[in-house]
Amino acid sequence: MDTSFRVGIDAGGTLVKLVYWSDGRLFFRKLVNRDALNVLEHLRRDLEGKHLCITGGKADYYWQHLPPETKKMAEFEATCLGARELMASQHPDISSWILTNIGTGTSIHYVSQGESVRAAGIGLGGGTLMGLAYLLTGIRDYDEIVAGSLRGQRSSIDITVQDIYQGITPPIPGHLTASNFAKAWAQDEEEHSTDDQLAAITGMIGESIVTISAQVAEQYGCQDVVYIGSTLSSHSHLKQMCAEYTPNRGKNPLFLHYGEFSGALGALMTLPGIDQSRLRQAFTSLNQATNIDF
Repeated sequence: MDTSFRVGIDAGGTLVKLVYWSDGRLFFRKLVNRDALNVLEHLRRDLEGKHLCITGGKADYYWQHLPPETKKMAEFEATCLGARELMASQHPDISSWILTNIGTGTSIHYVSQGESVRAAGIGLGGGTLMGLAYLLTGIRDYDEIVAGSLRGQRSSIDITVQDIYQGITPPIPGHLTASNFAKAWAQDEEEHSTDDQLAAITGMIGESIVTISAQVAEQYGCQDVVYIGSTLSSHSHLKQMCAEYTPNRGKNPLFLHYGEFSGALGALMTLPGIDQSRLRQAFTSLNQATNIDF
């Protein structure tokens, strides 16, 4: 293995993300927790501790499987650092923005070129999606939940503004949600399909996250809301919700290529021996990035 090899690790509650730096190129890998220990054991055997930095909520748990010299980094700091670099290469004209990281829950940050501040958080995210989907439909499989939410319709479950202002022009756009799940209660004799329930769950989560993000953006005088996170990258309906609903809140939605790896990327950037100019070049050529196998 070449001496320039470095690894940033983001150990989350469900997934472990890794970003490798080798010979001036970036490589990305994502693992579920049950597979992560095997990979980390390999790193422990074959790399010096100075070549690794770990962050994330499960960092302390995985620490025992890594060399004791392995660096640790605070999760929020790592995520904002990585996202800042991705923004610099993908949206260089934007100097400050709101970063919304949708994971098990959702963390919201104000980020600029010179600082980052955790501004808010909300207990809705991928964990909510999985939990509510199981409680309402009995489905545990994530891919099945995603597919069902894309097929479903929320109109039989959610009350919209137009439903309330029937026959007259509402004071705000009529298609907006007035109350999540309220129509299901009012029409309890109607059977609601599994797909419709999954669509309604996704809609509630997406709209809530966007609403809080837009309020934080207004507080900090930002126009752009940058959405990242593993939940978002693998859930096209949730991404669609954020893309469509954010402009209704007067803000501009952005989605970072490889944004879910922001934490691992930020951890990687703190390691010694990385040529920063070459790293910046790699940011602008992320089409070179690929999965790496041992």
